[in-house]
Amino acid sequence: MEQEEQESNIAGKSLLAARGVLIVAPAVVAAVLLLLSYLGVVFPGIGQGLFTRIALALGGLYLSSLFGLFFLASAYRNKVARLEQALQENVDSEQRARENERHYRVLFEDAMQTAYTDLDRLNQNLREQKDYLQDRMVEQGRTAKELRQSEERWRQLVERNPEGIIITRGR
Repeated sequence: MEQEEQESNIAGKSLLAARGVLIVAPAVVAAVLLLLSYLGVVFPGIGQGLFTRIALALGGLYLSSLFGLFFLASAYRNKVARLEQALQENVDSEQRARENERHYRVLFEDAMQTAYTDLDRLNQNLREQKDYLQDRMVEQGRTAKELRQSEERWRQLVERNPEGIIITRGR
């Protein structure tokens, strides 16, 4: 980014210099041509009249202006090319960012779908285990009640029996 700013500053300075050349060069060339034509050095076969000198000066001014415009246009073309390149890089970067966003969104949605599926499966497993444990608790309660009733019947049998009962263990 800093390099682009430096290049932009350099281009801006180049454009200022080109504008300076565009302003100063025609005047200098016109003055030199006017002086040389006055002295008869340039175009010695052309008449020495004021009109001829002015025409030569204006021709020099026109040519130097064309040169200045060409130089300025070249500097602007270079700056425009750099700006177009930077713009294209920004567009490409934005496009990559959008593609990355879409890619990560798909990954996120897939991960969330997998997580919800796993969570649903775990919830179903927990419901099944809860139902199993409730059935076991009911069964154990019923078994405990039957055991108490059986013990009560044995106790009553032993207590109400008029004859003695001997229980032996062993062989």
